[in-house]
Amino acid sequence: MRLLSKLNIDKQISPWQWAVMNCIFGIGSATITSTFTLAALAQQAAWLAALVAGGVYFCVAWLMIRLAASFPGQTLSSFLKILWGKAVGIVIVWFLVLALTAEIIVRLQLFSREITFFMFDRTPPEVIILTMLAVSAYCAVQDLGTVLQISQILFFTALPMMMMIILLGYISFHVINIYPLWPVNIAGVGRAIAESWVYFFGYEFILYLLPFIYRGNTSIVKATGIAFALKSLLMAVTILMVIGVHTVEGLQGSPYPTMIAIRGVELPGTFVERLDNYLFFLWIPIGFMTFAQYLFFAAAMLADLHGYKDHRPIVLFFVPVLFIGSAALHDATVFTEFSKWIPWPGLLFSFGIIPASYLLARWKLHRQGVTLDGR
Repeated sequence: MRLLSKLNIDKQISPWQWAVMNCIFGIGSATITSTFTLAALAQQAAWLAALVAGGVYFCVAWLMIRLAASFPGQTLSSFLKILWGKAVGIVIVWFLVLALTAEIIVRLQLFSREITFFMFDRTPPEVIILTMLAVSAYCAVQDLGTVLQISQILFFTALPMMMMIILLGYISFHVINIYPLWPVNIAGVGRAIAESWVYFFGYEFILYLLPFIYRGNTSIVKATGIAFALKSLLMAVTILMVIGVHTVEGLQGSPYPTMIAIRGVELPGTFVERLDNYLFFLWIPIGFMTFAQYLFFAAAMLADLHGYKDHRPIVLFFVPVLFIGSAALHDATVFTEFSKWIPWPGLLFSFGIIPASYLLARWKLHRQGVTLDGR
């Protein structure tokens, strides 16, 4: 096993700390933009698709835990090279990093559009992207402890307040807008579950982190399951609220239906106005943490893969890559076409490469008379 210090990790983390990091990753975009995409596919059953998707992707995460636990003390690159050989192992790690990079590029473009639309309508989106990358990169060049601490702060402060504001949206909720409760378009629900990868992705980091998660009284599987359940619940509650306020048809004309739904909430007898502004300011740091976690883990995985002692130069390498890629999506047509295929590399990794790796590991270890560690 490689020394923790070689990857700027000076301590191990608990399963609950991993669950917090997993939960905070990507949840900002899920609550702000998920309703527009999922409702277009699954109609009134979009909230149900979000709940089912949480269970589906948790099963993938569970399989990843089983796979990584089969090689105690081995890092991601180490056991992939053992399973597939050095060349194929390198390709698989790079494939994972590039799949996540493509989605982050789309998130950056969406983030800059939302910031520009709601706050700085005369500011070029490229300025927003550069600012976000600078702040995220500064966090990512720190050690894991710093990234974890900021994730925990946001999890216990910004995330509860953001969800409290979203729950206030139920003041304008109309039950009739969510009927029928059962899914009418089953195929659409299936497509929505596949599309939900862009809101649950980030669980792949468990493949890298498992050697650094200490095994106490809490099961890693249990902590991961609770994180997925919470993310699914937050998504379902948000989607249900927005559909109940706008109707499915009304969503089609609004790219930011969550913000518009919250904007219509009035609290009589209080000085609080324009709740969407509060929601927006709470969402920004959560979005920042998504980019910072991605930069840290992507750089750390590649540093481990190629035997580098420091992940920080790789973080700096990714900054111009992300900026150029995100800026290239400024054109609406290019952005739409690029976004269509974004989930498929991630789905291929989760539902193709991981099961194949697990079966291969099971076969190889069985030949050696070793039982897989399912903790």
